[in-house]
Amino acid sequence: MAEHLQFTPNRSQPGTSFMTTARAAPSSEPRLLPCGFIHTAIITVFMDNRWMTVRAAVDTCSSSSVMSERVASHLKVDRLPINVEMTGAVATMALSQSAVVGIRPAFPSTDRVELEAAIMPLSLASTPPTNKKDVAKHYKVKDVRLADEDLGGPIYFILGASAHKHIFQEKVIKNCEDVDAIAVPTIFGYTVGGATTATGSSKPLTSLQVEIKTENLDRLLSRLWEFESVPTSPKHSPDELAALQHFNDTVQVEEDGRYTVCLPRVKDPPTLGRSRQMALSRYLSNERSLQRRGKLEVFNLEMNLYLQLRHAEPVPAAELDLDSYYLPIHGVFKEQSTTTKVRPVFDGSARTTSGVSLNDLLLPGPALLPLITDILLTFRFHQVAFSADIGKMFREIQLDPSERNFHWFLLRDNDGKVKDYIMLFGVKSSPFLANSILQHLATTHKTSHPLTSYCILQHFYVDDLLTGAPTREVAMATFSS
Repeated sequence: MAEHLQFTPNRSQPGTSFMTTARAAPSSEPRLLPCGFIHTAIITVFMDNRWMTVRAAVDTCSSSSVMSERVASHLKVDRLPINVEMTGAVATMALSQSAVVGIRPAFPSTDRVELEAAIMPLSLASTPPTNKKDVAKHYKVKDVRLADEDLGGPIYFILGASAHKHIFQEKVIKNCEDVDAIAVPTIFGYTVGGATTATGSSKPLTSLQVEIKTENLDRLLSRLWEFESVPTSPKHSPDELAALQHFNDTVQVEEDGRYTVCLPRVKDPPTLGRSRQMALSRYLSNERSLQRRGKLEVFNLEMNLYLQLRHAEPVPAAELDLDSYYLPIHGVFKEQSTTTKVRPVFDGSARTTSGVSLNDLLLPGPALLPLITDILLTFRFHQVAFSADIGKMFREIQLDPSERNFHWFLLRDNDGKVKDYIMLFGVKSSPFLANSILQHLATTHKTSHPLTSYCILQHFYVDDLLTGAPTREVAMATFSS
C-alpha cells in the first residue's frame, strides 16, 4: 500500500506560530519525499550583438552568478581568468573563467542588468516542469506575468545574491488556500516557488546552492610548498615492531657468509590445511599452458638453474610425511629483458583446505627502504656516479631448517616425475627480511667498511644501488670496497 505523510500542527504554545511536524506510518516501501518547484525565470543573456534566451534559477542561496559553458560559447564571451572553488550541496569544483554579460527580460523591456558570472564547464541542472494551471489557479491576482510559464526545465544560468538587488521588485504575493508557495515580482515577471499539491514525487530532485571561495596568494603558495615537500617516514605499528624484534632475535650468519632467517609470525596464527593437491593442479595447468605457448623448455631451464645454484633442493625422503605448505609456481615472461627472460613466481597467498594461506600466518614487516626521492635527489649532487645491483638477492638468503617445510613446491624432474622440492626463500615477508639483512650487514661492518656501509644504508633501493662520489678516487675506493 502506498504511504502518505500526515501533517499535524503542534500548538504547544497558544498565540504563537506553530511548527509543523511529520509522521509516517511504518512501511517497507520507499517513502516519497515531498517536493516542489524552485524560482526560475526565462531571461535573455546578451553580449554585444549576440544574445541567447535561457532559463535561469533565481537562487537566494548562491553567493555568485554562474552560467553554463553552452551560454558562454554561444555568446563568444570575453573570458576572464579567475581562481575560485564552487561549493555545492554535494561537491566542490574549481572554476577558472568568468565573463561579464548583460541580462534582460525575454519580453520587450527597458530593464538591463550587467553582471559577472563564473563559467561552469558542466551542465547546471534541470527541474521537472510543473503544470502552469495547477499553480496559477491558486493566486487571486489577475494578469500576473509569470517569469517562467513552464515553471521548470533545463537551467543554463544561476542568478546569485550579487544580482538580486537589481532584479527583485516589491509586492510579494504569498500563498493562499492550501498551496505553500509564493510569487516574487522581478524584472522578468513573477517567479513562483514552493510546494506542489502532491504529497510526493518520484521525479529527480533538484538542489541548487553555489558558494564561491577565493584563495589568496599566501594560501596558494602554502599549498604549493606542502605538495613539494618530501614526505617523512611513518612510525612503525606494533606488528612492524614485532617483526623487527623477531628478526633481531633469530637472524644467523653462516660460515660461508650467507644469512639464515626465520619467518615472522602473527600472534595466534590460524591453522594451515593441506595444499599439495592444490599445488599439483596448478603446476600441471601451468605446464600445459607453457607447452601450448612453446615456453616450457625456457621455464624448465630456469628452474634447473635454481637447483644448480642451490637456491632450491629436493625434499629429503625422511621429511615427506611432515606437515608442510606447497607454494604453487608459475612463470612470468619478460621478452624485452636482456638477462632473465622468465622469472618463476611462488604464490604464498594460495589457500589450503582450511581456507588459510601461508601469507595469512606471516607479518609483512615495516618498509625499511630509504625514500626514492632522497636517493634520486642525492644522486644529482655526485660529480662521479655509478650503479650496481645484487644478483638474485632473495635467493641468496636461506630459511632456518625448522621452517623449510613451509616452502615446498612441485617440479617435474629429468625422469618425467613430479617431485617435491624446497624453495629456500620467497614469500610475503621476504622483502622485509631481505632489507633487514642488508641493514644488518651494513651496521655490522660499519667500522671496517664505512663507505660501503653508508652506501647500503642510504643509497640502496631493494637490490639496486644508485650512488656516487665527489671525485674519481673516492668513487673507485667506494667501488672497490
